[in-house]
Amino acid sequence: MQPKPAPAQPSDKRASTHLRGITSGYDLDAWPLTLSIEPDETLSSWWARIASRFGVSPAALFREVGFRMGSYTPWRVEQRLARPSSPLSVRTGVSNETRAQAHTAQARISDLLASVTQRYHAPTISSKPSFGSRFCPSCLAETGTWSGLWRSPLITMCPYHHVMLVDECPQCGGRPFSGPAWAMHERRN
Repeated sequence: MQPKPAPAQPSDKRASTHLRGITSGYDLDAWPLTLSIEPDETLSSWWARIASRFGVSPAALFREVGFRMGSYTPWRVEQRLARPSSPLSVRTGVSNETRAQAHTAQARISDLLASVTQRYHAPTISSKPSFGSRFCPSCLAETGTWSGLWRSPLITMCPYHHVMLVDECPQCGGRPFSGPAWAMHERRN
C-alpha cells in the first residue's frame, strides 16, 4: 500500500492566509457590533466606546486592527483614526470619509484659534490642552461621548446645560485624556 500524496500547496501565499469565505452573505471581517460617530464626538471617544462594547482596552482594539501606535495620546489616536484605511472601514462600518469629517471638525477649532492669535498678536492658545479634556458631567451622563467643544480653551461653560466644564473626575480626581493611560484600561459603561 502506497502512502497518500500530500495535498497541493496554494501557489499564492497571500491567498492562503485569507481563505475564509463569505457564508450566506455575511462579511466575516466586519465586527458584529458597530457604533456610529455621534455629532461633535471626538474620534478617541468613539474608539473608546467601541472598545468598551467589546470589553477590551482601546490599545487592544488597535492591535486587533493591526495598527502600531507608539503613543496613545488622544491627538495621535485621532490622527491615526482619521487616515484612510479600508480594513478599519470594513471592521467598524464607518467610512473613511466619515472619520475624516469628524477629525476635520475638530481641526477647525485649532485653525480658528491659530488665526485669532495671529491676527490679534495674542499669546498662542492651543486647542490641545496638556492637562486633558474638560467635560460637562450632565452631557457625559446623557450621551457617554466626549464633545470636541470641550477641548476649546474658549469654551468654559456647557452650551446645553449652562454649567461650568470640569477638568477632574469628581470620583477619583483624575484628569480625563491627559495622557496615554486612557487607552490601556477597559472603560466601564
